[in-house]
Amino acid sequence: MSAPSVEELGRVPLFAALDARALEGLAQRLSVRSFEAGERLFGVGDASQEILIVLDGEIELFRHDGEGRRRRLGRRGPSDWFGEVGLIAIKSRAIEAWSQTRARVLVLPARELLELYRRDMRAYALVTMNLARELARKLESVEERWVDGRAPLEDLT
Repeated sequence: MSAPSVEELGRVPLFAALDARALEGLAQRLSVRSFEAGERLFGVGDASQEILIVLDGEIELFRHDGEGRRRRLGRRGPSDWFGEVGLIAIKSRAIEAWSQTRARVLVLPARELLELYRRDMRAYALVTMNLARELARKLESVEERWVDGRAPLEDLT
């Protein structure tokens, strides 16, 4: 694992509006993991205590439906993040993530969010609001798909 640069953090929408001091503090405390193409990042049932942010490469997310079929949820590329649902809901992973290309992924553990809260309430509030905005955008997208008939209601629960 390596450390992220302040410039890399500054390009991530989750950290939008953070000042240089807050970004420098995060850069010192967070780590970057590297994955080869085809490597699994995590699977269903794994512990979920971190948000993962793609710095380089592409990650594909999957979930198994009620009949055990593997369904593609989507692809995440640079500056996208995933894993927030398990962290917020305090439960194990319900999806699996696979690197489709060589990838570098920033790891934001729950303990570092708590530490950010203790050290810098303004930065914590900004990160939390950015996270909430993205979750709202995802929810709105799912609702639009349902209303447009592109996803049956039972797939959205």
